[in-house]
Amino acid sequence: MGCLFSKTNSDKMDLEDNEEQEFSWDKRKKVDPNDFIIDKLVGETTVRLPGTADGQQFMIMNCKDSSIYIYNHLNTITIDKCTNCKIFLGPTKGSVFLRDCENCQCVIACQQFRTRDCKKIDTFLHCDTQPIIESSVKMRFGCFQYYYKQLAGQFRGAGISPFNTNWSNIHDFTPVPEEENWSLLPQNAKAEDYVPLPTTDEVKEMNLSLEISKSVVPLSIGNKNKPGSEECLVAFFWCDGIDEIVLEFLNKARDGGFNLIQTKEVKIQPSEVPNLFGQNPKYEDASKRGDIIGIEFCGESTVQNVRKLVDEFSGRAVIFVSNSAEDGATDVEKFFNFADIQMAV
Repeated sequence: MGCLFSKTNSDKMDLEDNEEQEFSWDKRKKVDPNDFIIDKLVGETTVRLPGTADGQQFMIMNCKDSSIYIYNHLNTITIDKCTNCKIFLGPTKGSVFLRDCENCQCVIACQQFRTRDCKKIDTFLHCDTQPIIESSVKMRFGCFQYYYKQLAGQFRGAGISPFNTNWSNIHDFTPVPEEENWSLLPQNAKAEDYVPLPTTDEVKEMNLSLEISKSVVPLSIGNKNKPGSEECLVAFFWCDGIDEIVLEFLNKARDGGFNLIQTKEVKIQPSEVPNLFGQNPKYEDASKRGDIIGIEFCGESTVQNVRKLVDEFSGRAVIFVSNSAEDGATDVEKFFNFADIQMAV
């Protein structure tokens, strides 16, 4: 009678073979690697909206005369053998590597940036570490400028601070005597003239903008363009809403004609604070809350003018500012040398 109520072992095995088993530890969304490859695009525009490729590795290759916009935070990305392309890449946690590319214009934010065998690439760059070019010529760089409503969150999601930028500090692995393989774009260069915003209907709700005042990354002019000799250090200690406070401060500084050279965000232990900011319990206590954002200004009467502006923000955050023109250069050197060492560890 048992045969009326049970199946043979062979029947059970056939059923198991035909059923897809699902395990509690394997509930991840299935990923198709082909979704993260753009290959052989010619004369087209492609847009990857926020949330469609977050945290993924990406490849762009063999594209020509095309515009490519990836509005996601990424893991790593390689760009190979692309010609006459315009490319926007969202914040990339690892490296962006361009190889065998020519006559491209890019807007890129990443932790590491490298090129090899490239020619005539213009890049509005935000890079945590020192950018590297190798066997590349006619490379030009400017400061990353961009805004859309998800971008600030994507920076943090990729582990990249919008205040840690080395866009103008390029290292050339293969320099040529008496020749420059790279230079800076003109200070008045605008990203929209190189990589225009897409006009497709799908991006309308993103509130895309290239206005300097809206950019998630503050516009700096870089160490090679320092005007005058008077330097000033401003350091904002962490508090709620610090990113917005610092960007508001920098927008007012820009409207006031101040020259922003560079910014860095770094963790500083209370024991290290006196060496950088002098003996002040207020700074030591504030350093325990989180990272510190350092800002360098340079120009005529910079310290005097910056101190006046800092007074407007003194009730909103703990802020250090250089006391005098004599102190400014020393303050800047100590802070940014310390930040570079910390970031290299």
